[in-house]
This record gives sequence, C-alpha cells and structure tokens, in this order.
Amino acid sequence: MATIAVSFSLGQLTALEELSLGGALFPESVSALSVGLGSGKLRSLRSLELQRVLLHDDEGTTALCQALSAEKLPELRCLKLGRVNDAGLKKMVKAWGEATPPPLEELNLWGSSVGDEGVLVLIALAGTGRVPMLWDVRVGSSVSR
Repeated sequence: MATIAVSFSLGQLTALEELSLGGALFPESVSALSVGLGSGKLRSLRSLELQRVLLHDDEGTTALCQALSAEKLPELRCLKLGRVNDAGLKKMVKAWGEATPPPLEELNLWGSSVGDEGVLVLIALAGTGRVPMLWDVRVGSSVSR
C-alpha cells in the first residue's frame, strides 16, 4: 500500500478516475492510503471503493476522513465503504463539518454495521446542506436475520 500511496503523492496517477480496493487493509495501510489520497494529486478521482477497509474510532480512520475533502478530491462523486460502524461514520461526518466534503452524489455503506445512531448522523449531515449533490445513500447489511 505504501508504494501506491507514494505513486499518488508523486502525481504518477493523476488521471485515475476509479479506485477500488477489495482486500482488507491493516491500520498502517489505511494511514498510508490516506497520505496518498490527501496529497491532492488525485483530482480526477470520481469513484472510491473500500469494501473491506475497517473504519471505526482509530487514527487510520481519522487520517482517511481528513483526506476525503473537496480540497483533496474535488471530483469524487461515489464513495463506497463496506466496513463502517457508527463511530467511523461520526468521524467522517465530523471531518466534513470542519472541511468541505467532496461533491458526493452517492454514498454507499451497504454491508457496514451502521446502526440507528449512524443513520441519525447522516440525516443531520443532510440537514446542514454541506452535501447538496448527494442523492443516493445506501445503508444496511447483507446479512439476513
């Protein structure tokens, strides 16, 4: 992951429009990915999918949330996060209160463990007007009960 992050930071992938990481990442790898995403060199990135990256209440999540801003990723329209819990979602929304969020149209948290508390945080975010282009939000789990 560090090699990819360095490539991002050096501007070697500036035309990248879609990034999908399907494997699980250790917290250190999430931090390295965050450095690359936060470098401001991925200005063309439109879709980011992190299906197996655990986002909860840790430093890697904090770093990733800070990288997910309009300043760093001005074209990001689709964000898919598959392993987010309420604490991770709160961190992301808090970061979007401090910095302008990317111009998301789709936020897909399907398969995550976001509960009622997280849904209320998303509703509050929508009420702030900070994500005016967001029209598709998916929250839920693929586990049947």
